Amino acid sequence: MASVQIPSSAPGQQQMAGSGHFIVVGAGPVGLAAALLLAKQGHKVVVYEGRPEIPTNIEDSYPIGINPRALHCLREVAPELEQQAMEEGRIIDSWQIFGGEKMVAEARSGTVYGTTRGGLNMLLYNYAVSKFKNVSILFNHKLKSVKFETKELIFDVYQNGSKHEVVVSVGHARVIAADGVHSGVRRALEAHGFVKSEVTPWHSEFRVLFAKKGASSEKLDPGVHYIFSGCYTAIVKIGGVESWTAVASCKDTASDEERRLLLSSEASAENVAALRVY
Repeated sequence: MASVQIPSSAPGQQQMAGSGHFIVVGAGPVGLAAALLLAKQGHKVVVYEGRPEIPTNIEDSYPIGINPRALHCLREVAPELEQQAMEEGRIIDSWQIFGGEKMVAEARSGTVYGTTRGGLNMLLYNYAVSKFKNVSILFNHKLKSVKFETKELIFDVYQNGSKHEVVVSVGHARVIAADGVHSGVRRALEAHGFVKSEVTPWHSEFRVLFAKKGASSEKLDPGVHYIFSGCYTAIVKIGGVESWTAVASCKDTASDEERRLLLSSEASAENVAALRVY
């Protein structure tokens, strides 16, 4: 079978994946890390991603920690990738959990690097497109269904404001599902009785807020990630500059007024003042 190339994505087009190839569904950090590790071993990898691009808007990201196991994964791809992740992150001394104004628990670290999910995602993406010719990343390909009998993946492809269907015949290729909590691959496996899983909903949405670059607080330790009631507060690096971020949660049970405040995208003086009070 012919190897998968970047397709023209014509409606109804069928693509063939050759023996020894890998298909990764999802271009998040896990999907791209898997693709890079496989590509390093010489495999041809095609990554299908439903979004139009890797998000670069910091408001669409949130703080995460890169633990020693994740650092090892980056080092397996390339030591320079691990080094760059550490330079772009910041060592986390501990997590402190508060009930009101009282700290009720602390988990010490010193080995985990704080960063943002979007920052790590872009780091992996840039490395993939600049270092590996055997990795193709196809955006605007959202998995619609899986046909196990014919070994086909069906994607909705979004181009020029329209949507059409593309069939990928995986043949002897191997498929890795890295498409998140709402995984289309997992849903298909469950529908055929191959696996059973239980997803616990969070019943909340999150809003990532940022202080002005360079802003500081005498009451907050930059080496600590704080977990307050309804808010996660930590230092992250944005463009090499450290900035405080506060991730506020908006529960499904919140009042209409609270939801309007927490989820509003209008940076008016009134909203900013209200968020500070909140």
